[in-house]
Amino acid sequence: MSDTSAAVIRWEAPPASATAERANRRSTRRSRYEPIADALRTHPGEWAVVFEGGAGAGGAMVTHVRFGQMQCFCPTGDFDATSRSVGGRTVVYARYLGDGDGEAGHG
Repeated sequence: MSDTSAAVIRWEAPPASATAERANRRSTRRSRYEPIADALRTHPGEWAVVFEGGAGAGGAMVTHVRFGQMQCFCPTGDFDATSRSVGGRTVVYARYLGDGDGEAGHG
C-alpha cells in the first residue's frame, strides 16, 4: 500500500465544528429569559423574583444566571442569583450587578 498524500502548506482557518455551528444557531435565537435579563438591567442592584416552582426546582436557573451560562446573562459576574424555599416552593431571586463585578455576596 503506497501513501498518496502529499505534504502541503496552505494558510487557511479550519471550518467551524458542528458543535460551534449548533451553538451559533442557538445564540441567534432569542432566549425566553432575555426579557428577564433586560428588566433586571433597568433596576441595577435590586433583587427580583425570576422563577417560582416545585421544591428542588430552580437550581439550574441560579447557575445559568450567576455564571452567565445563557447569552442574555453574560458576561459572567454581571448578574447574581440565589434561591430560597418559601412555603414548600422554590423561589429564585436575581439581580443585575453590571460591569462584570462578581464580588457581591451570593445570599
